[in-house]
Amino acid sequence: MIKPIALGSNPENMAQAVFVALVSESKVWKHYEGISAEAGETVVPLVLMLQRWDGMKGFVGGEVEAGETLKEAVSRECLEEIDLTLTEAEIAAARLVSSHQTKSRVTHLMTVEVSPERMVEAVKGAAGAKHFMSETVAVMPVHFINYSHKKAFDNFIKNNFASTVKEEIADLINALGWSEKYGLPVDFVPVGMTQKGL
Repeated sequence: MIKPIALGSNPENMAQAVFVALVSESKVWKHYEGISAEAGETVVPLVLMLQRWDGMKGFVGGEVEAGETLKEAVSRECLEEIDLTLTEAEIAAARLVSSHQTKSRVTHLMTVEVSPERMVEAVKGAAGAKHFMSETVAVMPVHFINYSHKKAFDNFIKNNFASTVKEEIADLINALGWSEKYGLPVDFVPVGMTQKGL
C-alpha cells in the first residue's frame, strides 16, 4: 500500500524516512569532441541516484532520527552516504516535493539544486562516505532527458526501484516543471499516486 499524503505530514504518527534528490542542469556535452555546436549547448537535467545494497535504485536518505527535522536528517544522510556536507544555503533552499505513506512508514522527498561542480563533488566523495559499500554501492548522476536518438529517461525508469521512488520521481518532475521543460513523462505511475493525485 502506497498513498500520497499532504507534504510533510505524518497523519498516523508512523516512523519516517526522508530522501533528497540533488539536481542540477548542465551542458554535459560541451567539452565532447566530434559533436555539433547545438549538441554542445544542450542543457541536461541531472538527478543524483544511488545503487543501493539491496540491488534497487533510490535516493540519498534514510530514517529520521528522534528529535530531527527533515532538513537535519537530509543533511546527516548526505554526510553518511555520499560524504557531502550541504552548505547552509543549500539546506535553507531544500524543498519538500513528495510525501507518501506505506504500511510501515511515511517517506518524504526533498530536492536541493546544486551546481554541476557540487554534483561531481558528491560523486567523487561517495567512496569516502561512512556508509559506502554497506548502504550505498554506487552513486550516479542520471540524465533525466529523452534525447532524439536515445530515450535515456524512458530506459532509466524501467529499473528496479525501492518503495515509493517512482512516485517520488514523478513528483520531482512535476515540482521542477521538467515535464513541460524537457518533455518528461509522469505516466509511469498510476493516476492518483502522486502529489497531483491528492
